[in-house]
Amino acid sequence: MTDLTDRITGSLLGLAVGDVLGCPLESMHPHKIASEFGKVTSLVSVPERKGMNTFYWRLPGAHSDDTQQALTIADVLAETGGLDTGLILARWKEMGEARIEIVGNSGVIRPKGVFGCHRGASGGFRRRVRKPGAPLEPNWGDGAAMRVAPIGLYYRVEPGKRIEAALRSALMTHGHPHAIASAVAVAAAVSSACRDDSLTPAQHLSVVRNEVDEADELLKGKYARKFNRTAKGAVGEFSLTLAKMADWLALPLSAALESVAANGRDLLNPPAERSVFATQSASILAVVTALLVALRNFDSFYDGLVEALNLGGDTDTIGAIVGAILGARLGSTAIPEEWKDSVLARAQVEARGVRLATGRITDSFEDQIDFETEITRQEAQARSELRQRLRA
Repeated sequence: MTDLTDRITGSLLGLAVGDVLGCPLESMHPHKIASEFGKVTSLVSVPERKGMNTFYWRLPGAHSDDTQQALTIADVLAETGGLDTGLILARWKEMGEARIEIVGNSGVIRPKGVFGCHRGASGGFRRRVRKPGAPLEPNWGDGAAMRVAPIGLYYRVEPGKRIEAALRSALMTHGHPHAIASAVAVAAAVSSACRDDSLTPAQHLSVVRNEVDEADELLKGKYARKFNRTAKGAVGEFSLTLAKMADWLALPLSAALESVAANGRDLLNPPAERSVFATQSASILAVVTALLVALRNFDSFYDGLVEALNLGGDTDTIGAIVGAILGARLGSTAIPEEWKDSVLARAQVEARGVRLATGRITDSFEDQIDFETEITRQEAQARSELRQRLRA
């Protein structure tokens, strides 16, 4: 049980570490990362400069929506013994209504553009939380995969329940087969990493693909009505991509990433003027890249996360997925102490790991809305002060 608790805690903490270390680098090109920071191996702070977009600035050490949504799922699984999607959406709605107040030039104010205590939540997520009964958008982003690790951990020895729960968790916000299959894939990868040390990376990949294939059958039958005609045609594409990944694992990293990008161009069929690269936030790109990086570095949390961080693009989500998989395989003891200390909410993440593994609530456990509200308030205050400095 000690080893299992360490693995489950390591997965949640690895997710948070990857998220936190990836946040300052999000949307940056790898060449920009290299010129700005060299090789990133720790939490970095984006230099303050005139004209910077402060809307996307993150408080150092604060996790983003990736970890926030994963922690909500972990709480509901532990409390109810299952995936109550209605309760999860209700909690996210309550978080969106949290009152954030900071001190401004004219006294206490409510900062603009803040969605309660959510941090970095997309427009599609906000719309879904506000109107959970509205038709699903055909969203192929990586948001469902970034938060699914607790499902892989909770249902680690129940593949049928794991597949169904991962699928349903994705359908809370995403109406595209790529996004749903990617969530099933990450849940399978976390589960496989947590429970079986004997498999090679290629064998783990085979486990993941088999579970995605089972999910595809559900998408063709039980859940087919959830998709429009175009989306229905994408069922099975994520599995075919995983089949190609077996060859990509043997390639040098640069060649493997170009293969991911080329595959994404074929499937997404973007306008000619739009570039496609392996770390973009589409699930067929970023999630595939994260799985590739995790499997390439299956015995080193440090090497895997450093590789993920320096790729640029959707670094917080790629880092979160890589961290969740490698944390499940290697445990929290494999995560550098400096990285764990970088997470402002470390104690709360670790408390969720212990609870998910043992059912026990530790003394450090706090209600999520309380600590998320405080971190969001700190971030909003620091962002306001940053803007004032830049205007001075």
